[in-house]
Amino acid sequence: MKTLFFSQLGLAIACLAFAAPARAQVGNVGYAADNNESLQARITELESELSRYRNGEGGSCCNDGHDGCDGCCGGPCVDWFNPDCCDPTIVAFVTGDGWSDFNDATDELGTPNNFGNRFGVEATSLLGDSDVRGHVGASYGIYDYHGRNGAGLGADSSSEEQVFITLSAYRRASGCCDDRYSWAVAYDYLHDDDYGVELNGQAIDISQVRFLVGYMTNPCNEFGVWGAFGVEDEPYVNQFGLGEVEAQDQLNAYWRRYSSCGGETMVYVGIADPNFESAVLNLNRDNELSEWVIGVRGIAPLTCNVGLFGGFHYVIPSASGAGMSLVNQRAHEEENWNVTFGIMAVRGCNLPLLPVADNGWFAKRSRN
Repeated sequence: MKTLFFSQLGLAIACLAFAAPARAQVGNVGYAADNNESLQARITELESELSRYRNGEGGSCCNDGHDGCDGCCGGPCVDWFNPDCCDPTIVAFVTGDGWSDFNDATDELGTPNNFGNRFGVEATSLLGDSDVRGHVGASYGIYDYHGRNGAGLGADSSSEEQVFITLSAYRRASGCCDDRYSWAVAYDYLHDDDYGVELNGQAIDISQVRFLVGYMTNPCNEFGVWGAFGVEDEPYVNQFGLGEVEAQDQLNAYWRRYSSCGGETMVYVGIADPNFESAVLNLNRDNELSEWVIGVRGIAPLTCNVGLFGGFHYVIPSASGAGMSLVNQRAHEEENWNVTFGIMAVRGCNLPLLPVADNGWFAKRSRN
């Protein structure tokens, strides 16, 4: 039905454009000139209407900003990844999260997982007259709503609370002609209150830098690398003595796929620093970027302004899980994962390449 509408509208524009000069040669010259101006105005009006429909402002049609992708799917018309967008973009979201960091020294024994919700907002805008956009995002998460038992190692804790703040700059490529390279750089800050029972309710404040460089082979497919490395760590004291919590350095290769209906999928695999490093137990010393990382993230529009998004991030432990020795039991303690699923409201046309951090984008590890 939408294809027929566009065909008829295009035919009407063509017919009017052809008829306008012909009418100018017939009858009274003054009358023809006035009529010609009227026809030209109508052509302009129809062209504007066609443009609005193609950009998603006139009805629920698929956008054709990614020509040659999957074809029209009959879904909502969205344009959330438009590199030519000049307007600001604002996002609000809520998620359900489950995640686990290393748990040797920062979570109670036997229940190292964290489940709860996260709420956030983000905004992007062009920086001056350039094609680079600035981005700021923040989120608040609350986990373990009923608190956690100290298991005799520390005081009972209240719910764990997290605040992420992300500042970034990025450039999104179109994948057409010579416009192939996308890039982004971001600074992430994390404040975590009641980060693990064994820290006796200690709060941590740590930060990292993320980066992304991608090459678009066409408007639908982008290949590249993204990574993160720690900037500021947080000291703590546990049964092994003085230690540090810090961002987990990681480097990943990714494939990002854009669909013609506004969706996006990103799959990646890479390497990361060991989740747990101990001089006392002689574990993973001088063994940088030794653990495998796998992950996937995606966005699926429901309407022009509402969509679903989610992701999975898993760091495979490098320690062996066999046997009952203290060293071998470190495999499950090194395990690091994050699962998130949520709903987002979008106003605008250019989402950030590196969104506000979560416990996958910002993984953590321990050293002592």
